[in-house]
Amino acid sequence: MKKRLLVKFSCAVLISAAFMPMTHALAQTNTFTSDEITEHYKAKDLTTSEKQEELESSEIESDVTESTETTETTKITESKEATTDSELDVEEKSEDISPQLLTDHGEEYTREKFNIDSSFETLTPGTTKDGFITAESGVMFGFRGMMDRARAGVNTTGTYSHGYFEPIILKKGSSTTADRSYVYNNSYYFTAQSINPYVNGTRINKGSNNSIIGLGNSGITRYSYQKDKEMYFFKKDSEDSTTGELRAVMYTEDGFDIEFTLVLDKAKGVSSQRWEFINNREEDIDFAVMEYVDTFVDSDSVPIYSLGADKGFYMQVKGKEQFNVILQDNNKNWLTAYTHFIPGMITGSTSGGYTSVRYNNAFGDDFATPGYEGRDWTKNQQMIPGRDSGYQLGTDVKTLKPGESLTTGADYYYGDAKTEPELDADTPEHVYYDTASTPADIHFDLDDVEGQSDKLYIKYNDDEPELIDEYQLDENHHTDGNIPLDQSRLHLGDNIVELYAENNIGVKSNMVDLDEEVRHLEATPEIAKVKQKEELSLDPFDAIIKEHNTIHDPVLSYGADGPVDTSDIGFKWSDVILADSNTPDIDKVEVKVPTNIYGKNTELFEDDLVAIDAIDVELTVAEVNACENEAALLKLIQDKAELKAWKMDDGADPSAAVTSTTTKAEEGTYKAVITATGKDNAKVNREINVLVEDDEEQELAIVEVPDTIAFEKTAINSSTTYVNKEENVDILLNTSLGVDWLLTVNAENFKNSDGEEVENILINKRNGLEEVVSPTNSSIVKEGSAADASSNYEIMMSKDDGLLLKVKPGQVKSKNYTSVVTWTLTSDPTR
Repeated sequence: MKKRLLVKFSCAVLISAAFMPMTHALAQTNTFTSDEITEHYKAKDLTTSEKQEELESSEIESDVTESTETTETTKITESKEATTDSELDVEEKSEDISPQLLTDHGEEYTREKFNIDSSFETLTPGTTKDGFITAESGVMFGFRGMMDRARAGVNTTGTYSHGYFEPIILKKGSSTTADRSYVYNNSYYFTAQSINPYVNGTRINKGSNNSIIGLGNSGITRYSYQKDKEMYFFKKDSEDSTTGELRAVMYTEDGFDIEFTLVLDKAKGVSSQRWEFINNREEDIDFAVMEYVDTFVDSDSVPIYSLGADKGFYMQVKGKEQFNVILQDNNKNWLTAYTHFIPGMITGSTSGGYTSVRYNNAFGDDFATPGYEGRDWTKNQQMIPGRDSGYQLGTDVKTLKPGESLTTGADYYYGDAKTEPELDADTPEHVYYDTASTPADIHFDLDDVEGQSDKLYIKYNDDEPELIDEYQLDENHHTDGNIPLDQSRLHLGDNIVELYAENNIGVKSNMVDLDEEVRHLEATPEIAKVKQKEELSLDPFDAIIKEHNTIHDPVLSYGADGPVDTSDIGFKWSDVILADSNTPDIDKVEVKVPTNIYGKNTELFEDDLVAIDAIDVELTVAEVNACENEAALLKLIQDKAELKAWKMDDGADPSAAVTSTTTKAEEGTYKAVITATGKDNAKVNREINVLVEDDEEQELAIVEVPDTIAFEKTAINSSTTYVNKEENVDILLNTSLGVDWLLTVNAENFKNSDGEEVENILINKRNGLEEVVSPTNSSIVKEGSAADASSNYEIMMSKDDGLLLKVKPGQVKSKNYTSVVTWTLTSDPTR
């Protein structure tokens, strides 16, 4: 921290420190409080102009001392610093000159651009007390150069008609002449706070050097930078308002415009200060900010302590109130783009393990340099001992597109840091369906050792926080309860619900974040496969449903029409209901499951999602010779193959056809290729056999029937009972003779192991009609015509159709029964 009078009065001591041990140099250093400086003037009874003359005289004397006591190198260094200070003096003395402003946007444009409505009054530069707001605790927040000059801690010669854009925080003292107990610098020069923007790697208004003292005289908060800038100052405040707000706008030609906002909670004395830097170019810029603050809180040598972790720090002189600088909220989120901080001392000492930053910009111009953030600071841990102190804040470099902005700043307040209320809250579940009117209750527990009552607030996603209720604390400073979640405030997907409390003395609790998800029940079906004339099973589950988002275990059931009919080979949609097992009557969804019904001649190409069903073909030499060309032969084979194909995921036509064959008009077995179009237009091929025989080989014959037919084991009932077969019955005929035909069946009476016969219990169920099959009665199984000529004619009798047992009460005993059936194929369709 640079303290003008102090440095000049003890200048010889500070310079000789370069040639003496540090301990000796520190022993020679004197410090003065603001009251002592005031008393110095009072003792001399100097007028304002005389004070200035004495100041200038002391500077000259000090410069002479420096030049006589240092080497040539030292003379050059001190000459540079003297030049810088002289330039500041010239600025002070020439302040009545109004330079030409670089821009001319006007107040009306400014109010519209930055949404500054009529509730804000315009402040006039040069007035005395318009530019500040006072909290109930007596802390004043304002702009230097926009308020009482004495309170602003500036040279009182002249007035700035241009205003001055640097925040100041100060606390009233014991008298009108001693109420300059500043949060920042007590010097008569503007070296308190410097805001240093970097545009594309270049620091704006860098000043004479890169030291701490150089930083104090650089940046966009210096009058030397602001004097030709178009600036506006606004204020919204009233005697009965609980908050006050100051706003300022500055236009620059350095790649950014600035809006400063200071919002003050007057009862708590908490000030939120924000600097928004807006890219005013038509191109991207790489932007960053470094802020240097010279601290003065009741004393120029003030210790700095941590508020815990990276929350911030406070300054406090023993027996005085602490001054707090807040960088993070209660949830450890950075308030602004300031994510780096370094408390530092203006001293050459490195004792106690503290880093010396005297005459050194701790960050330099490298924003990758880490600060003190991320260290395991404990609350009230001393970061800087009681020496002349300051601190720096920094951002990361951010690329700003035209019109984009970067915001910096912090929150400040006087007074002891209060113990925050501790809030804990949770819900029994965090995932709900959109059908739930009241998803769940939030249970909360609140402990607060400072307050007597707490207001509880809730915030849904990006909405504004809402007051739930105010709760009185019990004798243990505790309260708890339940809060219903409002379904109407939640949207589909992930939601953030935040809760926090604020007690009657204005201290907020930690923020509790609840992740709440709202789902619309959905499911993606698997491609199902079922054998012809068998029921589609819903087990295993993953054979029916591929993906789903049920919260609890899912359950499956058939749709209103029951299981899909599987009597014919091909594709069908099965209606299946997927439900949540906890709320199956409410949370359910109908799923259309693609169902592929296959037989023994069906080949499923699951990778390409194509099904092809076809039988081997039998032709005669005469039929092959009758084909005029290859296309006619391919069509004949395709018709004889009874080709049927479909896409397995939706039943669409895959354009299947017989595309080639090796078949000749000679006896033998040949190949034919069926080609279909699968997934992603891939070509799928399947081969079938083509048997060519001489015409004399045609016949009418039973090729294959099952050796045995087993019926299901059945309990003896008091009513008539139908008994199904255990398996389907497949029959293969050769009907290549090309005549009308008839297949019938008869059977002997069933006998048990004791030789006891049972009559008329075997029936043939055909087309919904029943007929007894007995030794004396043959029942028709199938009628065929010449058009059905084939050497591989298949008949399938399902388990619950065709031959069945029909058992009447008392007709059988608890024994095994057997019979013999006879199949008869004739070329006479009459019986």
